[in-house]
Formats: sequence, structure tokens, C-alpha cells
Amino acid sequence: MTRPLPRVVYIPRADTPDALHRRVRRLLASSQGLAASVDGHPALAGAAVLVRAYGMDAGAVWAALAPLRGSLRDLALELWYAGRADLARALDAEGLHLPERGMETADARRVFGGRVGRACHDDAGLARAAGADYAMLSPVHAVDGKNPALGFPRAAALVARHDVPVLLLGGLSAADGEALVASGAHGLAVMRAVDDAADPGATLAQLLRGTGGHLAQ
Repeated sequence: MTRPLPRVVYIPRADTPDALHRRVRRLLASSQGLAASVDGHPALAGAAVLVRAYGMDAGAVWAALAPLRGSLRDLALELWYAGRADLARALDAEGLHLPERGMETADARRVFGGRVGRACHDDAGLARAAGADYAMLSPVHAVDGKNPALGFPRAAALVARHDVPVLLLGGLSAADGEALVASGAHGLAVMRAVDDAADPGATLAQLLRGTGGHLAQ
């Protein structure tokens, strides 16, 4: 990939393909009126949508997302797909996101030509992500049903130990922008911050501004 790695990743929360379609469509609809940045780039350039559809029917997921693919491109939003290289290829996704215990990064690169990143939760996970385009480290804040919260000091220490660009995940919002930048992380991933927003597009643009995440910067 020649484009800079996105600094803000939106992960829609959905348990069915239809719900996934609605989440992404809502983001797209709310983003149509966003003004371009001062340098003329689309307002959401520098962001990505990561689809995690574990356990969903592959055909239904493709049918839910394929009609939205052109609109994502029009807004300069990358599409990343979690876990399945075949669906990532079928959707012409820019990224493949691997679970912490998924296939090795080198094996993924043999079957997928775009970005390859992986989830991680600790030092060992970050070490395994060596050679990936990014690692997604979580959770920073406490999240129900997830591992104990790392907190920003621990996350920053882990980021400093590894060369792979790190995206932080776990209860983050625009209020965490200063701490995120200070941590040395490349960027962040969010779920509720966008899902629960009255204006998802404006919220995603705000997150990009807060991280200095526009592609031109």
C-alpha cells in the first residue's frame, strides 16, 4: 500500500449482516455533507472502517457491504475486513485484520495483497505482530467482557517497546486525543464513540482532527 496508514479506525458493532449494513450506511449518509479539508482532501481521508463479522454468513455479509463499496471510496474511507482473506479480496478491501491467534502475518501476505494487521492485548501479542502493517492493542479503558484495562501509561510503555505502528482500542473517544498523542501510538480504533453519536460522520472527522490524522499531515 502506498497510502499512509489510517490513524482512526471505526469498528461498527453489529450481530447480523443487515445491522452491519445499517451502521455503515448511517456513517456514509451523515458524511456526505462534510466539507473537504483545507488542503482539498476528503474530510475522512485518513480513516478506515473495520468490519468484524465473525460467525455471520459470508454471502450475506458480501451482499450487505458490496453496495456500499463505492461510497466508501468516494469518501476516501478504507475498508478493512477481519479474519477472512477471501472476503477481504471479494470486497476489494484495503486491509485484512487478523485475530491475535489467527494465521501468521507472512501467511496472510501470501493470500492478500493489501494491508495486514493484527489484534493484540499484551507484550507477547505485539511481538507477534512484528512485520505487520499495524497492531491493534486493547483495551485501553475498561470494557465489559474484555481483558483488564491497560490504561494509557501501560499502553505507552508497550508502544515504546515495539516498532510496529500501534492503534489503540477500548472505550476511547475524542476526549482521549491528547493522551493518545502522548502515548506514541499511531492512532486509535473506536466503536461506541461513532455508533452512539448523533452525527457519526462529524464525530469521525473530529477524531481525525484530534489525532492529526489527515493523510496530508
